[in-house]
Amino acid sequence: MSSFVRLAGVVALIVSLGLAVQALVYVPDVKIPVPCGKDLVSKALIELVVGGSLEQKIRALLILNSVAELKVAIAVIVALFKECGDELLKIGAGVAIDVDAHASIVACVSAVITLLVKICLQLSVKFGVAAVVAIFADIDVVLRVCLVNLEVCVVGIVALIVQACVYITASVLAQVKFDSCAEVLVKAGLAA
Repeated sequence: MSSFVRLAGVVALIVSLGLAVQALVYVPDVKIPVPCGKDLVSKALIELVVGGSLEQKIRALLILNSVAELKVAIAVIVALFKECGDELLKIGAGVAIDVDAHASIVACVSAVITLLVKICLQLSVKFGVAAVVAIFADIDVVLRVCLVNLEVCVVGIVALIVQACVYITASVLAQVKFDSCAEVLVKAGLAA
């Protein structure tokens, strides 16, 4: 019986790694565009992307060699998202955004989500899903807060972000344990 359990565990591990590697093929490498608007929402996202050097910090996760280093680096990224989420909460509802700024915000946030998922999938393969699940949960929570607060500021924008995240599905988010984020995105129309 114990050999069957071990075999089942090995098969489950191989299948989960296979799914993660398969998802990597479908998620393209992206650059995070900087929002072009002058409104408060765009400024908050510009601070996240440019002021916080978000893309560089996310990409730097791949060069880390231990889970301990990963925890420290993720904590910095989590703090950036928390700051952005808090700023969006302060801004509140009813922000007037022009069409170009609206499109650039959608492009920015969808690129952030796509890049995060791609890097987290790669880290899952590198360190093992079990080792990084708790670390990814922190990103999941603050990313969800940012999305919810962004939707409060600009009603309907999360649905547009979902449409722009063409390579991300709920099952891909589940592989990196972004369950809270997936919940918000599925409500906005993300495919399973």
